[in-house]
Amino acid sequence: MQKIRIDFDNPGLPQHISAVENDSQSRFFQATLYENGKAYTAPEGATYSIMYRGFGPQNQGWYDTINDGAGKWAACAVSGNVVTCEIARQALQVPGHVSIVLCVTTGKGYMLKSWPIECDCKNDRYDSTAEIQSFFYVTQISNESWTQAIQAVEELKNTIDPTLSLSGKAADAKATGDAVKEETERAKGAENQIKEDLIDTSGTVECKLDGSTIFVDRELYNAEIYKATAVVYLQNRFDYTTIPLYANSYNSLHTITHQDNGLKIIREKMEERAVTAVVSNYTAEFTGNLWFSCNAKGENAEDIVVNVKNTRNNDAEMLYGIGRLYCMLKVSAGDVIEIRFYTCLNNITSANTIVYSNIMLQYGVLTDFVEYKTTLKTVSLPKDVSAYSSSTAANSKFRITIPFKNIAPDYDKSILPMNNDTVAKITISGMELKTYNETFNNSNGIGLSSQGTLSIYQNGGGRDEFAYWLRTNDINISYKSASSVEFSRHLCPSMIAVSDRIANIIGFSKPSTKIKSTIVCMGDSITGMFGHETGYPEMISKKYPEIKAINVGFSGTSVIDHADKNYMPFSFNRLVDAIISGDWSEQDAKVGNISTANYAEHLTTLKDIDFANVDFITVFYGTNDWGYNYSIDTFKEVYSKTLKKLQAKYPQIRIVVICPYWRSISNGEDSNINPNNNGIYLYDFSNAIENDVAFTYNLPCINLYRSLGANSITNRYYTQDGTHPTFRTRNIIADKIVKTIL
Repeated sequence: MQKIRIDFDNPGLPQHISAVENDSQSRFFQATLYENGKAYTAPEGATYSIMYRGFGPQNQGWYDTINDGAGKWAACAVSGNVVTCEIARQALQVPGHVSIVLCVTTGKGYMLKSWPIECDCKNDRYDSTAEIQSFFYVTQISNESWTQAIQAVEELKNTIDPTLSLSGKAADAKATGDAVKEETERAKGAENQIKEDLIDTSGTVECKLDGSTIFVDRELYNAEIYKATAVVYLQNRFDYTTIPLYANSYNSLHTITHQDNGLKIIREKMEERAVTAVVSNYTAEFTGNLWFSCNAKGENAEDIVVNVKNTRNNDAEMLYGIGRLYCMLKVSAGDVIEIRFYTCLNNITSANTIVYSNIMLQYGVLTDFVEYKTTLKTVSLPKDVSAYSSSTAANSKFRITIPFKNIAPDYDKSILPMNNDTVAKITISGMELKTYNETFNNSNGIGLSSQGTLSIYQNGGGRDEFAYWLRTNDINISYKSASSVEFSRHLCPSMIAVSDRIANIIGFSKPSTKIKSTIVCMGDSITGMFGHETGYPEMISKKYPEIKAINVGFSGTSVIDHADKNYMPFSFNRLVDAIISGDWSEQDAKVGNISTANYAEHLTTLKDIDFANVDFITVFYGTNDWGYNYSIDTFKEVYSKTLKKLQAKYPQIRIVVICPYWRSISNGEDSNINPNNNGIYLYDFSNAIENDVAFTYNLPCINLYRSLGANSITNRYYTQDGTHPTFRTRNIIADKIVKTIL
């Protein structure tokens, strides 16, 4: 007998037991139970039962009684905190991993489950034809719906002929068939509930469904698909070797190579300013969220820009600066995504070297970089001649054609030839590989067109002759697939599972990170202008999953009432008034008049926030108040009064104020040297925020003007246009906020 230790409060290392396929009435384990290191005492009237799940359909169950032909007996024997358990034969019908959970229940609803016990069911090397059965036999659980459903399952096994071929069974009568359908649905509901309860819910994940496409959003171990079969597509969908090695202009001045999973571009000195880029297109394979990411570096940050655009609706994001750049676009299958890797952006004529490395496109969620990979698969030509079409080739001979996707739906399009006079990147056994045009011109062999049509020429016969020839010849085609070879039990985030019908994927996962803090980020365009998950609040949430950062920034706004009546309701003081009163009529009346990006979305988000559950608010204004030539005294007065009202309403919220950083003015002037029209410098506004506003209320302050590092020399590494932050700067801001609140 195998002995294990279970502490309900401490999972520790996984407990392992072993068995052999088809063992029956012979496999037991003895579990000594503890609770926080002390001997476990069960509540009065508690009963013990066993849940299990293996791989494959119906390989699951829940039982407290063994019912195995020789009679019925209790599955668990209890002595103090020691429970001796019998593993039902039904749990050992499929070799491989079986998860077992010991359950303690009472009639009053108490349920306590052990951490999963890992059972390794060894193959007995005997070719068994036994039908896999689920096993639900619980006699002591008071939950009426579960008990009824389990009984229904047992009854259906005895009353229904699943083949519909035996006389005298219930399936012969329509009325009985209708009753069976009803009972089956009841049993299915109980089965799903039990399936969800088999393993501790903090570690069990059921993947999201999107029709027949499942986007994996976290790492899953020992994953299993239910209700369907699936093909798994790997994370990185972008083959960097397909990026053309030429620029759209001034190409003679460029040397472009594939390097480091991306591009290296060496540009010589140019005589005049230009906008130049390497352009690559990707056709979306699925419908969902598509993430682009790459690492960018170069000798001049002003030139380092990537534009990612959905050509169907012109939804686009410009990504400036060095470091890891990323954005998310919502796409539909078939959308063409244009990616422009700029080598020059109309500013610099001097020589430059830029490297865009670790380029990745992935669906669902953004992860660390994963290399693009393909797998090798082999298919046979279908023997059924009805799958083919006959086409007339040269000299009225016949060739047979079939879309390659019909026999290899997951083929990687990189295998297609550049034109029909070029051989495709496939391997043929049983026939000779030719170009598509060679088969058209009566040459025996197989060719694949640039459009994906497979052409077979065999002595110019028609379909009947070809059908006879197929019966005596096996033709195999090996090709690169963009999917995995088979369904993998270990799935990584952003993998895609495509099933033949709607399906669920369930597997073990590390417990998801719980949100510990919620931050509301208020501000102007530096906060709110960036879409596609690229603002610094979104970066906070990605880098620090335990923090939920909410972006409610509004471009062009200020602390003081904005001079434009459409923008005025979105000034900081007006927004705080609306938060306190719950009256959003001013904002609702004007939001439709503003075409600036993200206004409507951020207003909806702000109105939906329950500030009673907010931990922090960051307030990041000032650069527009200075730029609009507002009085610094009025600025300090309005800022202070607004913060006072906000704190009075929500004293539990910790407020962090952020000072504006250095910027250049539209004509290229320096905010260190050039004041506004009132003779006030931008750093005066920053100092006022830190020394007057924050000081008055003892608030933490992040003075970016004196700590970011932006100036006239480093400008292009910190700003994309003299004012708005690059990716690098947004990451720095995100880190500074988190460091401050923690």
